[in-house]
Parts: sequence; structure tokens; C-alpha cells
Amino acid sequence: MTYTTLVIDFDGVVADTMESVADFLALTFYRSKYWALTKVFETALHNYPNKLSTVRKFFGNRYKDYLIKQNELGLQEISMLKFQPVLDILRNSPHKKILLTSNYRSVCELILGKDKDIFGQIITFDDVISKSKGLEFLVDQGLDLGKCLFVTDTLGDVEEFQRHISSEQIYSVTWGFNPHSVLSVALPDNQIIHTVEELKKVIS
Repeated sequence: MTYTTLVIDFDGVVADTMESVADFLALTFYRSKYWALTKVFETALHNYPNKLSTVRKFFGNRYKDYLIKQNELGLQEISMLKFQPVLDILRNSPHKKILLTSNYRSVCELILGKDKDIFGQIITFDDVISKSKGLEFLVDQGLDLGKCLFVTDTLGDVEEFQRHISSEQIYSVTWGFNPHSVLSVALPDNQIIHTVEELKKVIS
């Protein structure tokens, strides 16, 4: 099978956001960093459609403002949240690239900066309430899912994608929200990517 399109997750694959999301949650809910990291990890294990769009959008906007403030204070440079080597590989790939994420467009564009032009489409929680709805959206636009490779970093995504496409089309990286020990529950070792060089080989 010749693949023509790469469908890429944002958080954990092209953006190193786990720590900053946990810091934001700990600050917002007045809880410990450990509590926040646990919540982020647990969320990555299972994908549930979130219909509380007003609440989610409120926190999405607050997270964006938090990132901007951290940057202004010199505590966390926004551009450093990018996995630049991953983005460079994607930029040099001849395939069509689609970003499919449960994050928000404003957050993605803020972190990606000029690198947002790597992606022909950026589909976010502003557009769809789940990854499954995102796939339906792409199919409605004429995308052949059978000609796509999917790259994510969470068990939740892998299991959700497996309900819609062949498992052989799904790869996951280990530098994101879930480690190899978790991802191996749903994927064989040859579909788990440990380094940027391995990613380069997979998508080329």
C-alpha cells in the first residue's frame, strides 16, 4: 500500500506539552503537580468524547493565556515546547500532513508559530468533539483513510483509531504522554517509535 497522507497528533508528538499542561492544571485547581500529572496520564489512556464544549473552551483559552504569561515572565519559552526535529522531518516529507488533535487551534498555532504551515489541515476540538468525529470529518471531505498513516503518542488514540482503520496504519511515539510499556498493550514493537530517526524511516 502506498500511503499519501500523514495524520499527526499534536500533544506529545510535535509538542512537548505534558509538563506545562500539568503545571497549568495544578495551578488552576490548587492541587499538587503529582495529582496533575496523574490526571494527564490517565486521560491519555482512554479517549472519551467531551461534549462540555463551553467548559473545555474556557480552559483552552486559559491554558493559552497561561503559556503566554509564562513566556513573558521568562519561565517557559513557547517555542521550546515544539519538538523541532520532528517538525523538520515532517516539513521535508512529500506527503500531505494533517494535524488531528483534541487541543485548540489557538494553542496549536501559538506553539507551532511559523511551523503551522507544515500542515495542510489543522483539525482541533474547535471543529470536532473526538478523534472519531475528526476521522468522519476527513472522510466527508474525501480523504481515503486507507491511504493514511497515523502517528500518535497515547493508548487512547491507538484504541480509538483501531475502531476505524487497520491497526497496521497506526504508529505511536514514546516521547509523548504514554511510554512503550503502555503502548505495547495495543501495538507491536515495530509500530512503536523511539527516536526521531525511526520516525523518519517510517514516514519515508
